[in-house]
Amino acid sequence: MRLTDPVPQPNAHESKEWYHPNLSRLQAEHMLMRVPRDGAFLVRKRSEADSYAISFRAEGKIKHCRVQQEGRLFTLGSSAEFESLLDLVSYYEKHPLYRKMKLRYPINEETLERMGTAVRGSLCLVQGFPTWATPTPRIPQPAWLPFCHQPKLLFSQK
Repeated sequence: MRLTDPVPQPNAHESKEWYHPNLSRLQAEHMLMRVPRDGAFLVRKRSEADSYAISFRAEGKIKHCRVQQEGRLFTLGSSAEFESLLDLVSYYEKHPLYRKMKLRYPINEETLERMGTAVRGSLCLVQGFPTWATPTPRIPQPAWLPFCHQPKLLFSQK
């Protein structure tokens, strides 16, 4: 017997620049608010077992999609299944994840220094922490993406 393809590494995502094993939802939102570009993204481990989230910027807002690990497969919503988080991210770098938005800019502290330049908009309070956000009109989320959420703005200071 001869092995022609490499054996997939089950945790290969852990070495990727976009993966954050100890990042909370709020910390992810804070990082992404510093990037003024749609398509900025990161993948983080959620507190629930076998659960991850893709946090990303689209239409000037921060969104979150739950990724569930079921056995060897990673599922996004009820239809998309991938053999690894690498495959999932690779797929959505080539195909739209949300409306026409593809994953384009993997985010970590190093890329924040390069990309997160100007701060625009008004100071807002997001779940108790002041941060900068660009106000945009509220657009309802499509029914096909049931696990995506956006942060709640508690109030805006002028």
